[in-house]
Amino acid sequence: MTDRQVLAQNRPWTVQMEAVVQEASKRCQQSSVAGGVYALKDGLMSRDLKMNVSCPGQTSEPSKTALIAMQTGSIPTSSSTSALEEILLNRVSAAESGLLRIGQREVHLWSIWLSAPDAVLAYYRSMLSLEEGQRAERFTFQHLKHSYILSRGGLRILLAHYLGCPPDQIELICGPRGKPALPGSARIQFNASHSGQMAVFAFTVGCELGVDVEQIRELDDLESIAARFFSAEEATELLSLKPDERVLGFFRCWTRKEAFVKAVGGGLAIPLNSFQVTLLPGVPARFVQITSDLENAGAWTLQHLELAPGYVGALAYRDSQRLTTIHPVMRAHEVPELLHAPFSAQMRGGDF
Repeated sequence: MTDRQVLAQNRPWTVQMEAVVQEASKRCQQSSVAGGVYALKDGLMSRDLKMNVSCPGQTSEPSKTALIAMQTGSIPTSSSTSALEEILLNRVSAAESGLLRIGQREVHLWSIWLSAPDAVLAYYRSMLSLEEGQRAERFTFQHLKHSYILSRGGLRILLAHYLGCPPDQIELICGPRGKPALPGSARIQFNASHSGQMAVFAFTVGCELGVDVEQIRELDDLESIAARFFSAEEATELLSLKPDERVLGFFRCWTRKEAFVKAVGGGLAIPLNSFQVTLLPGVPARFVQITSDLENAGAWTLQHLELAPGYVGALAYRDSQRLTTIHPVMRAHEVPELLHAPFSAQMRGGDF
């Protein structure tokens, strides 16, 4: 199998990865070890330059060497030998101590379809805490109950993937304004959102973040909602769009605002019209101003997300842009495979 075939099987592409691979292909040579892309460092082959976790059961992350390559667009050379050796030694120590499977300046995005056969649903239900199970039972409508079980159970499975512990043993708390978090001074930060048949989860280290997703749908009172919750500038921009473009423009704006509010953890305490985001097609996602503070707006990163047809989302965090990996949307039975616990074909229950 060629390197490009291996890469094709290991989608999704990490930001800037394809350009790095092209550069690496000029500098790399074949090794007797099968598979992978091998970066040449001081005459030695390193198997570390490859994709982030993207396939069930794959648990390795890019090394710091790979991250340097992805962020700078070049492969480290012998002039940085001592620094690279220290980085690689630190990586070995981190791996041996069971630290997080995510780099210091990485964001990982996962998505799950919120439908599953009974056997998979029962597995997710078994991952919930007593309190979460009781909350699930309070839902009157079955589809809402199932969505809650799959989204909450999916969060636990993904956290277990990063933390290296059983999903049902993870303690989740609510912050002062209801934002879910890990207790104490946990390094990993996360956020989740769901709409329609999709749940989205974002993970990073040392930085609060917010993610939001919405199923695109017609709204009868779109203009009145925008007038009430958007800033005056946003509402004007929305009305400047052609009628058939306004629904998508509305949800672009709405998800970007919700992602910010969720990153801050402010909930209803932050008026949605107190800050402005971009919403016009072709204009990159960014904060225009936050409570009339242009400098503060520049300290934030805002990212537009197109995760699947019929859905739009946004990611927000207060930091310069981090290396972001967006994984393909997974079906519920695929997620536990990250913990090396695949479902049998019988348990998957066929197509769903």
